[in-house]
Amino acid sequence: MWRYKKLSTNSFANVSESGAAFALSGGFPAGGSYTVEGVLATNFDPSSGAGTYTVEYSYIDAATGCSGSANTTITVDAAVTCNLTVTSTVVDALC
Repeated sequence: MWRYKKLSTNSFANVSESGAAFALSGGFPAGGSYTVEGVLATNFDPSSGAGTYTVEYSYIDAATGCSGSANTTITVDAAVTCNLTVTSTVVDALC
């Protein structure tokens, strides 16, 4: 019999492709594991590229053997790049 009323994971805010890697956390009950796109993970690195990634939190109750999972997504926004081109030069001369 499942001892928990609800298995859940937190939602993740959008991140920039140039952002730092971060730990996957917030699953309830604590002690489960995360996968990102089906690959076991403890951290998420936004430098993987822009897009939406499926995150699954899975938990197995050691006392009962019951298991469950919850899904959410992480959206990675493309990093903003700026290119500056100088098209003219202004020179002030003091005599």
